[in-house]
Amino acid sequence: MLDTVIVSQPELNQVEEILTEDHDVSGVIVECHGAHWGMFPLQNPNFLQGLKDITEKHGVVFIMDEVVTGFRLSSGGAHMRWGIDPDITTMAKIIAGGQHGAAVGGKLDIIELMAFRNDTNWNNYGRVAQGGTYNAQPITAVAGIATLNVIAEQDVNRRADEMARRLKNGLNEAFIKNEVVGHAHGISSIVHLNLGSDCNCDRGICTMPYDQIYRTMTDSTNKSVRWAMLVNGVDLMGGRGFLVSSAHDEQVIDHTIEAFSQSLKDLREECVV
Repeated sequence: MLDTVIVSQPELNQVEEILTEDHDVSGVIVECHGAHWGMFPLQNPNFLQGLKDITEKHGVVFIMDEVVTGFRLSSGGAHMRWGIDPDITTMAKIIAGGQHGAAVGGKLDIIELMAFRNDTNWNNYGRVAQGGTYNAQPITAVAGIATLNVIAEQDVNRRADEMARRLKNGLNEAFIKNEVVGHAHGISSIVHLNLGSDCNCDRGICTMPYDQIYRTMTDSTNKSVRWAMLVNGVDLMGGRGFLVSSAHDEQVIDHTIEAFSQSLKDLREECVV
């Protein structure tokens, strides 16, 4: 059926089994760094490369969702960071400088299916239609061009990654200082928190099982962390982690670390952690 969606566990063997049994799958799409902007991280680059190999073997379109990872994991997103060549890439507001915009990129033989031709029958019945509220919107286009130029010509990625490392190291020191079990992990400018459980990962890509990660950051825990951080002067979105930008300087990062350390102290006194 055209509208059937199969949701697989992030296990290559399961994907292989699905594509072996079902020869009518058109494409496989994956959030490049794992579910919930990497809170449940994929073991990359091995996972993405394995997924690409499987889709190529079965003649299935490989789609990398770069809505979060595009221009964040590197100036060329996840596919540049890990050297993966997808058939289609999807991006959102980040490509338009935060404005209302999105983009789909990919291999020519796929993308040209959306192109108009000098053929009325193709344009009306053969072409894959594409529409959007903000198509050809000048402000979005100008913001997008400016953003791409900044990413290409300036060191915004390096700066954001550097501040994220400073933040992650400081958060992990705060866990030790306050004698609270947990850790911060993440790659590039993405930093996630796990409270109440730890592992021996390199603090880059966390290796804890997903169910264990989930238990460290339940909705109740997330709310408690966010409220504690708000009391200490920092708005931590969702209470789960941080997306660092090049606009965050040392002063902001150090203030955030201090607020987190005090929050851990407060939560421990209230027997939350």
